[in-house]
Amino acid sequence: MHACVHACSPPLSQQDLRRPSSSAAEDAQRQSEVVAVEESSGLHFVLFGSLLLTILYFFMKYLIYLLLFLFASGAVSTTCVLLEPAFASCFPALRAKKACTLPDVVVNVLGVEKEQTWTEVLSELVGVALAVCFLIFRNNDDIGWALQDIIAIMFLLTLQRTVRLPNLKVGTLLLICTFFFDIFWVFISPVIFKKSVMIEVATGGGTGQSVPMVLKIPALDGELPGQFKILGLGDIAIPGLLISLLLRHDLVKRHRRCAGYFLAGVIGYGVGLLATFVSLYLMQHGQPALLFLVPGTLIPTCFIALRKGELKDLWAANYGPEPLEGDVEKQS
Repeated sequence: MHACVHACSPPLSQQDLRRPSSSAAEDAQRQSEVVAVEESSGLHFVLFGSLLLTILYFFMKYLIYLLLFLFASGAVSTTCVLLEPAFASCFPALRAKKACTLPDVVVNVLGVEKEQTWTEVLSELVGVALAVCFLIFRNNDDIGWALQDIIAIMFLLTLQRTVRLPNLKVGTLLLICTFFFDIFWVFISPVIFKKSVMIEVATGGGTGQSVPMVLKIPALDGELPGQFKILGLGDIAIPGLLISLLLRHDLVKRHRRCAGYFLAGVIGYGVGLLATFVSLYLMQHGQPALLFLVPGTLIPTCFIALRKGELKDLWAANYGPEPLEGDVEKQS
């Protein structure tokens, strides 16, 4: 059985509100790495995602190994993004020492820096080891799913670090577009394609290979060994962007954690995820997880904003990549 696919400690995008930067240069670098979601992003996601799903549906047997390679190579860059600061904190002298200069082809394929410090090299070696193990053991039911989930989680954390919703308006447009996108490609696409395109793509389209853009959860309900439930990365990433926005708003407004938006968003997500798996069990058919996750996060957010009288402010806020006056006050 499968819950359907698409594309934490506090997210790294919140760190600039939690503590002052160690230097102006690091603050500028962190801000330059952040990308704001635009109002048109929801429509772009639907169009690009629909095109990609259609291509994968018809050509999965030719593209599956390309997907596996891209997933594994991406593990190197995401590992560097997440582990390099930890290595630098433990071994600050290594961050100041140049280790090597990588060829352009390696830089382009792995998405890493050309000039390498020793902390970057160490973190990338961990990523390479993880990527190689995944490619070797990806079809091993005992450890392959765990390796895939570790890499997928790193992708999700990196996304939270680099992508930011500026306000509730943009978040609502994005979530509503993906809500209908998910429903169409799970429930309505069989009318056109004879099969559910989303489920076919999520399960590898008969290639015998596991598609890497999902979290795999071993079945614990008496099913046969090697059976997994899956949750698409988009089902985590897209509501996660809204929850990051809520955390940022709580920090700027100094809301108490139990009385703010963040906790309600997390609980709403958990309830939506539980509803997804209950529906999966009852219907014995892959479910569009965003059917439950979008209302699970949006409804409590709007309810609390109305109760607090902050809906207008949250709807039109500007938590973009540029430092805001409120952010500066929080840091000082």
